[in-house]
Amino acid sequence: MSQERFDVVLKVLNGPLASMGEQTYKGPLVRLGANPGPGGLALTGYRGIDARQAVITAYGEGEATIGPVGTNQIRLAPHPHVNWKEIDPLTGPEYLNQGCAVHLGPVGRGATVQFIRVEKLGVWTAGRVGSAADSVKAVEVSAPVAAKKAAPQRSVARIAAATLPIWFFGCFGLTVVTVGAAALIGVYLREPEVARLGPIVEGEEYYEHVDPANTKMDEETLEGLQEPFRRLAVAPSAERAKQAGVLDVKHITDPSTWDERFFSYTSAQFEQYMKSKRFFRRLDVVRKPYAQVLGQLREAGLPEVIAALPYTESRYDPEAQSWACAKGYWQFMPEVAFRIEKVNGQDFRIRDCQLRRPDGSTFNWTPSTYSPPAPLRQKAPYIDKNLTGIEPEVCLIPKQGGCRIDDRRDLERSTKAAIFALGEAWQNETIARSGGATIMTIVSHNGGYDDSRFGKRKSFNVLPAFEAWSKRRPESEHHLFYGENIRCADGRSTKFCGSRLAPESQHYGYTVVAQHMVAVCYYGKNYRDTFAEFRSWDSLVNGYCDNFAIPTAKAVGGF
Repeated sequence: MSQERFDVVLKVLNGPLASMGEQTYKGPLVRLGANPGPGGLALTGYRGIDARQAVITAYGEGEATIGPVGTNQIRLAPHPHVNWKEIDPLTGPEYLNQGCAVHLGPVGRGATVQFIRVEKLGVWTAGRVGSAADSVKAVEVSAPVAAKKAAPQRSVARIAAATLPIWFFGCFGLTVVTVGAAALIGVYLREPEVARLGPIVEGEEYYEHVDPANTKMDEETLEGLQEPFRRLAVAPSAERAKQAGVLDVKHITDPSTWDERFFSYTSAQFEQYMKSKRFFRRLDVVRKPYAQVLGQLREAGLPEVIAALPYTESRYDPEAQSWACAKGYWQFMPEVAFRIEKVNGQDFRIRDCQLRRPDGSTFNWTPSTYSPPAPLRQKAPYIDKNLTGIEPEVCLIPKQGGCRIDDRRDLERSTKAAIFALGEAWQNETIARSGGATIMTIVSHNGGYDDSRFGKRKSFNVLPAFEAWSKRRPESEHHLFYGENIRCADGRSTKFCGSRLAPESQHYGYTVVAQHMVAVCYYGKNYRDTFAEFRSWDSLVNGYCDNFAIPTAKAVGGF
């Protein structure tokens, strides 16, 4: 007997498939799992997912149920913005409502899928439903006749079915369960279980490097960090690669083939920051400039993780100045600031710097070249050489009022200048096609993008370094460039340790990513109005933020 066919529209909210958007699957039966068979939602690259985790059955336009296959875990919620830890796995089929979210697999891993709708298309044979749904545990139900004939379901409420749409029951009942669970937790004053990782030591505002081999994190915690790493570092690179013509980006986004070394260092750095009270204090202090930079980056179409870059450079201190005379929020070198003004036509100036020699004499200097000299220590006119090695190099430009005009101290102008400079790497087609555009753009701020344009070829600049490294490697491995070039034990080495990147650059990129991973949780928890985009991170990424002891702003103020 043939009837109208109803297809199911789903959207994966996390992991490698999150960038696909809404996808339509041929009904009336849709299997979900790691290997669901033809026409199913194949959740490859997700841990904790069985070959066939669940089955969705469509009965009519707007009417569908979902049920676990065997004893597999699936959880159902009225919307994605929930704490999955507070929701029990389903024991049998349940009705779906438009917008409902389903989490397949254990909390902290697996996949979160949103049910969009059921839509009518073509015809199907009614007998197929009964045979295909045999593996779904059947439980008695009180339901409309059409649904009851197709598959037995469980009763969810004592409400007359004729008065309400079929999808109401499942999500209404689940809402009651969720609210009830939250109330019970409040009564018993029980906090959700979180990792011990939290601000427990005085620590530092900034850590230069870590050693993953000396960092012990349990497997569940590491898996929980996969999703924010994918969202912040991997997904923008994959999207940029697609824009550059790379058709298949699965090798970039799949945890089994992505840049595991990069992820390992980022996770270890994340743990380091999570323990530090001083780091959280500083995050709280710089929340306003952090939010401003985020806004400018989003408007420019650059990855938002770059907002952590000024933290790495200066801790968002406009007066910060290095021994090499890099200054301001973004720590621009004088020559780079001059180039951005002259080449890019930006309103970004540095003029009339009064250099003070060790003997007390002074002279006026304004940058006039597009690239810092190399070697910097020997040739830069603004550095006290100290070539004897007895004393460290010193910037001859006074920290306070050293230059009559210095826009490196202006947040809006310097961020706009940074967007232009970083955009050179981000827009480069070779870097884009590599699948590592996000991290290579970040590292270009430290190691340079390509100074050969100004007659200063430097092999450790990101573009020439990548071109040399990738010559003998297949394109499917190009996204591993950054991780494969973390070779030195720390960023202070005087040798490259077999890497194409300078030692400092090797340990630069993952630090930026780890800082933003923490900032997302802290700002999303404490400053939800200012950082509205971070509100849902604790739920949309499998409870990522909720898995850690993120302090309140009040607690941070008391550290």
